[in-house]
Amino acid sequence: MGIELFGNHDFSIVNNNDISLSTQVLSQVGPVSITPPVGVKHWRGLYIAQPLIKYGINNNTINIKTITGVGILNSLGDVQNQTKGNTISFSSNSIASSQGHKLRTLIGVWADKCIESDFDDNNTHGFNNPTLYDARNSYGMYMDNSPWCRWSCNKADYIRYGFYVWGNNETKKEKVTYNRMDFNEFPWYFLDGAAAQAGTFGTIGDPNAGGLEPANEYFNVAGIGNLNLTEFVQSISK
Repeated sequence: MGIELFGNHDFSIVNNNDISLSTQVLSQVGPVSITPPVGVKHWRGLYIAQPLIKYGINNNTINIKTITGVGILNSLGDVQNQTKGNTISFSSNSIASSQGHKLRTLIGVWADKCIESDFDDNNTHGFNNPTLYDARNSYGMYMDNSPWCRWSCNKADYIRYGFYVWGNNETKKEKVTYNRMDFNEFPWYFLDGAAAQAGTFGTIGDPNAGGLEPANEYFNVAGIGNLNLTEFVQSISK
């Protein structure tokens, strides 16, 4: 764990840290498992509807060197939470199996049951090794049952899922703008998770836009014409 804040604290700012995650924890209690590292974990248990930023995770640089792990995990945040200007990199080129890991994926920014929180200008950079697109499950941005959050100017590249959305995340299109999910296998991936209100993230879309979200951009790996993935990664890295 890089930095962890837990419980109902009055004020916290986690700014301008350089965090390198290279160690996983082997648990021998019960079934043997591996706990992946987390760069910044912020957990609150109290919702306050006052639009004053009191809890910030801003301008941190996090390098994940392990095959599983999380850059930033923001749990149970509200309108007072801001996650802005952070850069997360997945630097491992290992294709080893993540079987036995408690979390079997890599995640840049994870919004876990937040309400009206603010996520701006965060960048998640993925793999230089093109074989990892299929070998390693990875999310640039992961939103889990976090309605009415604002996502603006975030970027994710060279990752299997650019923006992965699960469960009830009801919002509106002006809340999700100017995000760039480029060079991912699945730039935008939405699941309602059997929520009572199906497709709860679809309201950000313009029904006349043919599936393209307004002001958000992506360049899908599948849209590179006759180039295969290896050639594509090499061509844009020159």
